[in-house]
Parts: sequence; C-alpha cells; structure tokens
Amino acid sequence: MSEEHIAGPLRPHEIALAAVLGGLTVATIVVAQVLPILTSVALLAPVPMALVGQRTRPRALIAVVVAAAGVSFALAGLSAAVSVVGAGVIGGLVGELKRRRRGLWSFAAASLLVAPIMGGLSVLVFVVLVPLRRLLLESLENTVTGFAKALDEIGTRLPGGGQAVGQIADGLRTMSTAIVQYWWAWLWLSSATGTVLSLFVAWWLVGGVIERVRAIPSVDTLDEPSRRIAVSTPGPLPVELEQVGFRYPGAREPALRD
Repeated sequence: MSEEHIAGPLRPHEIALAAVLGGLTVATIVVAQVLPILTSVALLAPVPMALVGQRTRPRALIAVVVAAAGVSFALAGLSAAVSVVGAGVIGGLVGELKRRRRGLWSFAAASLLVAPIMGGLSVLVFVVLVPLRRLLLESLENTVTGFAKALDEIGTRLPGGGQAVGQIADGLRTMSTAIVQYWWAWLWLSSATGTVLSLFVAWWLVGGVIERVRAIPSVDTLDEPSRRIAVSTPGPLPVELEQVGFRYPGAREPALRD
C-alpha cells in the first residue's frame, strides 16, 4: 500500500488480507491451546498480525484483532482470546512501526508505553475473574510450598543439617506469602516485563520477516480503476464532428454519413 494518506472505510484489499492473516493467527493460537505438545506454535501468532499492521491501516488491524479474538473465544475459550489480543498488540506494534519506517529507539519508547498498559489490563482481568485469580494463587502457593518442603527434606539429610538449604526454603515461603498478599503488584510487574521482552524478541524476529516481504508489491487491483477515474480529468464534452463518415469493410452503404 502506498504511503499516501487514505481515509474512509476498509478497502477490498485490506479486508481480504486481514481475513486470511487473521484466520492464520486464530489457527496457531487454537492449535497451541488444544494440543499442549504444540504450545510453541503460539510463538508464530504475532507474525500474521505484524504483516497486517505493515500492509494496512490501523483500523484494519483493530478489526482483525477483534474478529480473531471473538472466533478464538468461541473455539478455545478466554485464554485463546487473550492470547490473540496479545499477539495483535505485539505484532501490530511491530508492523505499524515498520510501515512508518521507524527505528529501534522509537520502538523502545513505544514498548515502554505499551508494557505498563498491558500489565494493568492483566490486573484488571484478574480483579474481575475472582475464581481464576484464586486458582492461580493457590496453585502458585502450593507449588512453592511443596518445593520448600522438598528442600527441608534434603537439608535434613545433608551433613551439618543443611542450614543454607533451610534458609533457601524459608526464603521461598516468604516470597510465596508476599506474592499472594500483593498479587496485583507481582502480576503487573511480571506482565509488563514479559510484554517488553516479547516486544523486543518480536522486533528482532518478526521485523526480519517484514523486511523480506517489503519488496513484494501490495496493490489493490480492485480499487485502482475507480481511483484513477476519480482523479482523471474528463475530455471536452460534448464533441461535434463534421464531414465524418464510416463504412464497414465489404458494405455498400456507409454506416455513418455526414
């Protein structure tokens, strides 16, 4: 798509591209959610979204993220929909900045702006979904407590009582208690940090894909004729002809006679 400013509704080319790449994103997320052995496939989800961001306008990116999140929610639940939104944010930011030909410093500034927002959204989700929050915190607490008990058992079998191992186990219990008590701060910090790391990895990986496909032209052939007609200047009308005639080959009488 050309760099000129284009306003108005989505064009046929944008709708077609968003539909194909949005479906590819949904497929990768749903496969990763349904088949745990293929969880790593979800790492490819930002790539189609980045191509949408690089080839279309922001409104097309927003439309495809909303549509893909709805389809993913219907197929695989809330976790899949959240993953699609995350892929849209990461891939869309990379694609939009690549489309505007911005560098690493602009991307770093945008990442530092987006990461706290994504962390706040994560906290908001767990504030609303109380049962899910309790399940997560209880699972985390049980896991850390069990690991601490295993360290205590190892410490009792070490020569000298394993005082250092016991201190590590006590530190784990203290950390687990602090995480459960201040879960919102821990969740915001971990989500923001994870978003920043994901964005920079995507800039490195997805950016390479975008640079390779940048040379491929993206022309809306369905829309170009109407745009040319709209901007062209019509010829002089009406037209008057004098002393003009026309005879079809082999005909006796002319079809047009002045």
